[in-house]
Amino acid sequence: LVPVLTKDLEHHSSKTVIYRLRCLAGAVKSAGKSILKHKEAIKSAIKYALSAHNDKHVFKTGCKLLRHTISSQCGVYPVDSDASPRFRDPENADQYSLGRSAQLHKDSILWHIPSGEQIDFAVELIRIFTFEGLRKLGGISNDDFEEIGFDQAE
Repeated sequence: LVPVLTKDLEHHSSKTVIYRLRCLAGAVKSAGKSILKHKEAIKSAIKYALSAHNDKHVFKTGCKLLRHTISSQCGVYPVDSDASPRFRDPENADQYSLGRSAQLHKDSILWHIPSGEQIDFAVELIRIFTFEGLRKLGGISNDDFEEIGFDQAE
């Protein structure tokens, strides 16, 4: 899905770009590690939306994509589509009892736990798109980059 949504963004209308970026933002929202194999395409889509386009709606959608990508890479969230806790009625083991308290330790909810590579990707996105933007605006200097432990932005 990522290659289709990120292909040739510069050759499409603003409406098409916004639609594709929104779809991509929704796709990456809880995609976990699978994003890593498409990180260059995602970075280029964000870069295009934030810098190569004058449309404020494209820019805003690019910000949403950046936010969802960073969140999905360094956040802890349930992986299943139906990850709500359930309480089984002891009398009807096949039935869930709605409206009763659940005990999380008995539920089989799978959680996304970020890997080191995912954290590194999130930090890279922050460095490229946040700190570099602040540096261009004069809000952060090259000395500040060194002080917080980042190499100077590319």
